[in-house]
Amino acid sequence: MMQRRHEPDTFQDEDLSMQMHLKEPLPHEESSSKKNARNFWDQPTLRRVALVGIALIVLFLALVIRNRTKPILRMRTAPSSSSSSQSQSSVFKILQIADIHLGEAEDLDWGPEQDRKTWIVLDTVIGLEQPDLIVLTGDQLTANNCKGNATAYYQMLGRRLSRYHTPWALIFGNHDDADYEDESASKSYPAKYRRDDLLRIDQQFTNSLTRGLNYVLDVHDDKKTVVAQIYMLDSGGGSLPLQITQDQIDWLQQQRDPNIPAVAFQHI
Repeated sequence: MMQRRHEPDTFQDEDLSMQMHLKEPLPHEESSSKKNARNFWDQPTLRRVALVGIALIVLFLALVIRNRTKPILRMRTAPSSSSSSQSQSSVFKILQIADIHLGEAEDLDWGPEQDRKTWIVLDTVIGLEQPDLIVLTGDQLTANNCKGNATAYYQMLGRRLSRYHTPWALIFGNHDDADYEDESASKSYPAKYRRDDLLRIDQQFTNSLTRGLNYVLDVHDDKKTVVAQIYMLDSGGGSLPLQITQDQIDWLQQQRDPNIPAVAFQHI
C-alpha cells in the first residue's frame, strides 16, 4: 500500500506571507505617531514649552545632586595627649578667619597688594592647620570701597577656598554689604547688592555649608550621632541694624540642646 507523501501547506504559507507584507507600511507612508511627533515640534510655542520643561528638570536634578554632595561634618580620631600610647580621642578642628577685607582700597596700589598677601596667608595657615571646618566670621569684604563688583570678590573667595577641599561656612559683618563711599566727593551710594546676593554666590560652591544668616551646623560621630553643634549668628551692620536681636536669642534658645557641646560665632 502506497503511503501518501505529505505536501507542505503552500497556500497557508503564502497567505501568512501576504498578511505580514500588508502589515508593513509602504516606504512613502508615515505612521500617525510619527506624524503627530513631527507636527508637535513644528509648532514653535509647544516646542518652547517643552524645551523649558526639559531645562527645569535638568536644573532640578543638578540641584539635587549638588545638595547630596555637600560635605558632612564628622569627628575624627587622633592620638590622645595622655601618657598611654594606645589611647585615642575624637577631635574636630575649626579654623576661624575674620576681617580679611577683600577689595579694600581697590583703586590704590596697596589695596590689591593687601589682597595678594591675604591669599598667601590663607594658603599657609590652612595648609599647616589642616582644619575640619573653616569658619569665616564677617567682613570678608570692604564693600564700601567696591564700586559694584563686590560679588566678584565673593566668587574669588569661593574659588580660592575650594582649592583646599575643606568645608567652610560664613556669616556677614558690618562691611560685607555696606554702601559704597566715594571719599573724593564725600558721598555714599547704596550698595547694588545685599546679603542674599552674596549668599547665592557662596552657596553655589560644593564645600560651602553656609545656610543663611542664622543657622546651626551639626557635627557627627562615626555612628551618625550629633555630638557637637556650631551656631552662626548674623550680628548685623551694612544693610541691617548692628545688633543681635531678641528674635535671634529666642531662636538660639529653641535650637539649643544642653546635652550637646556647642560653640557660637558672630562678627560683633
